[in-house]
Amino acid sequence: MGWLGAIGLIFGQLLKRSGVRVMGADMMPDRLKMAENMGFDHVVDPSRESVEEVVKSWTGDKGVDLVVEASGSTKAMTDAVRLLDRGGRILIFGVAPEGATLEVRPFDIYRNELSIIGSFTNPLTFKRAVDILSLNRISLDDLVSEVVRLDGVVSAFEDVAQRKGIKYLVRPG
Repeated sequence: MGWLGAIGLIFGQLLKRSGVRVMGADMMPDRLKMAENMGFDHVVDPSRESVEEVVKSWTGDKGVDLVVEASGSTKAMTDAVRLLDRGGRILIFGVAPEGATLEVRPFDIYRNELSIIGSFTNPLTFKRAVDILSLNRISLDDLVSEVVRLDGVVSAFEDVAQRKGIKYLVRPG
């Protein structure tokens, strides 16, 4: 379960390759469609339906085993606790603002034996990530929304600010 930016889409594909059933959530129809095309088992638009209710229905009222939060949204991180099955894990991969806080009930973590796992960009993981990507087991081409020249960078940044597209490739010259 996770949001569908570039990192969420990559995580989803990697999890699918590992044999995991994958659900993704986003409010952008193009990202939901992309996730479906990449083989996600289920996608949900939280502006149209309750992610919590969809997860309960999808898992027979149990909840999911893992939530990968890759957007940095503290709301998504907080909501993730309610989506987990007993013994579930949340991987906090997205970067929240430095002063941000979460409102999570410690009793829920204790009672349901939940694990919250943090991550940090580490220079020692870069080679491993490149090695995984070089195996061509996941689709990266679909993540490039547009190739722009230097004179189109401002427009590309404006699109990103409005959550249009996924990634933009800049080709000088």
